[in-house]
Amino acid sequence: MRFSEWLQSVEIVVYRRRPLLHAVVYLGAVVLSKPADLTNIVAAVVVVVGALMRIWASSYIRKNVELATEGPYAVVRHPLYLANLVIFGGIALAANNIIATAFIAVTVGLVYWLTIRYEERYLRGQFGAAYDDYAARVPALVPFLAQIRATLRTGNVLPRRSRALTIGGVLLFIAVFELKEEWLEHYLGTEFSTVWGVAIPAIINSL
Repeated sequence: MRFSEWLQSVEIVVYRRRPLLHAVVYLGAVVLSKPADLTNIVAAVVVVVGALMRIWASSYIRKNVELATEGPYAVVRHPLYLANLVIFGGIALAANNIIATAFIAVTVGLVYWLTIRYEERYLRGQFGAAYDDYAARVPALVPFLAQIRATLRTGNVLPRRSRALTIGGVLLFIAVFELKEEWLEHYLGTEFSTVWGVAIPAIINSL
């Protein structure tokens, strides 16, 4: 088997097993963590921002029906993955440990490099020249300021069909965070409960 064929087979496995890989990364981060009150607070804010980004991007997806190019998809080609990276950044902050941060950075970087390679190949096969044109205009993960401004000017940041999904998702995330935080504090104590309280709803949200 040639290296390119082997790499493609690895990409498929990683793409399909992302939720399991997420859980492994979260667990590793918590095991290595040395939580502190300030980093926990900042981490919770960062994770919520990432969750909001995921909810927003998810409301624009119509898988295998049409190519999403509006809203967050007008800013970056992979807003869901960008949101996940933000969430992982929050988990790294909550862990408050250089080894945990390095573990997250290397593992998540590799997972999403392989995932994006697979998805881009799939989308090119699905949408052909339309995706090539889209990819030429819109960056993969790092947004250009001009694209952000253009998206805001269109007024199509959160269309009506997306509002209910976004509000519902936010409420669900908050509910899970509060319930898990209270339960974990009882069993783990206040020091580690916040790290888990951040991680568990993030895992659920990223499935």
